[in-house]
Amino acid sequence: MRVDFSTMKIRSLGIMLLIILSSFVSFSQLLNASFTSPDATQCPDNLFTLDATNITYGNSNYSWLITGPSSFSQSFNNVGSSVAFPLATPGSYTVKLTVTDGVTTTVNTQTNFIQVYSKPTISYSVTPTSGCSPLLVTFNGSCTPGSGTLSTFQANAGGTSYSTEDFTHTFTTGGTFTPTVTVTNSFGCFTTGNLTPITVTASPSLTSPLNPNSICSGSTFNYTPTSTIAGTTYSWVRTLPSGVTASGSSTSTGTTGVISQTLTSATTQQVTYAMTATANGCSRTQNVVVTVRALPTVSITRGATLAICT
Repeated sequence: MRVDFSTMKIRSLGIMLLIILSSFVSFSQLLNASFTSPDATQCPDNLFTLDATNITYGNSNYSWLITGPSSFSQSFNNVGSSVAFPLATPGSYTVKLTVTDGVTTTVNTQTNFIQVYSKPTISYSVTPTSGCSPLLVTFNGSCTPGSGTLSTFQANAGGTSYSTEDFTHTFTTGGTFTPTVTVTNSFGCFTTGNLTPITVTASPSLTSPLNPNSICSGSTFNYTPTSTIAGTTYSWVRTLPSGVTASGSSTSTGTTGVISQTLTSATTQQVTYAMTATANGCSRTQNVVVTVRALPTVSITRGATLAICT
C-alpha cells in the first residue's frame, strides 16, 4: 500500500491552521470593551471615573476618548483599565473605549454617557445700597437653578444669616458691608457670590444721659448734649404736659443743643426734649426726659395749738 505523505502533511498543516484561527476567533470574542462609572452624573469641577468592565486581559491596552460640549476632547491612550478626570463645562459627554491586545481590537462608544449638571446663577436687586444708620436694606432674588430646581439659600448680611431667597436686613453701624449668598439646586450643585456692597454712614448717638437727674419745681434744668461723633450739631423740640410751665422757647436756637430752662409744676411730671443730633449728613432723634418734682406743701389747721420751744 502506498502512502501519500505529502497529502498528509498538507492536511496536518490545515488542521493546525484551523486550530490557530479558532483560538484567535475565540479570544477576540472574549475581548470586550464595556465600561461603567460610579459617578457619571455630577456637578461641574468634580472628578469623573471610568472603569472597564473586563480587566482579565493581562497584556491588553485601554485607550479612552471623551468628547463633549464646545468641541471638548480628551484622550487617555494605552493606559490602565480605569481613568479619572475633572469636567467643568455642563452638558453631555460621549465616551469611547478601545481595547487591544496587539492582535484583536474592540471598540465601544456610549453617547451621552456622562452628564455634567449646570450650577445655579445668582441674581439680586439690592435697595438701597447706601444711607445712614440704621439702614434697612431689601434683597430681592431672581436666581435660576441651572439644572433641576432651586433647593436652598444661605445668605449673610452684616453677620446675620438668612435662609430665604428674599430678605431684609438693618445695618445699625457705619462701614462698608458685602453680603454673600450661596444658592444650591436639587442636584447639589451650588454657586456662591458676593452681592452689591452696602455703604452705611454712622448716625450720631447721644452719649449724654437720656434720663438726667430730676429737678424740683421752679429749678433750672441745665443739659449739654454730647455724641459719638465729633463735630455733631444739635437741635431740640420741647413737649410740655398739662400743668407744667417753662421759661424760654419750645425749640432750640443755635447748634449746640444746650438746654437751660426753668420748669414749674404743681405735681410731679416729666418733660420731654426731642434731641436731634446731626453729623456727616446723618441725623438721629432721641428723647431726653427730665422729671420735675412738685415742691412739698405745708398746711396749718386754723385754731390748732402750736407748741413753741423756749
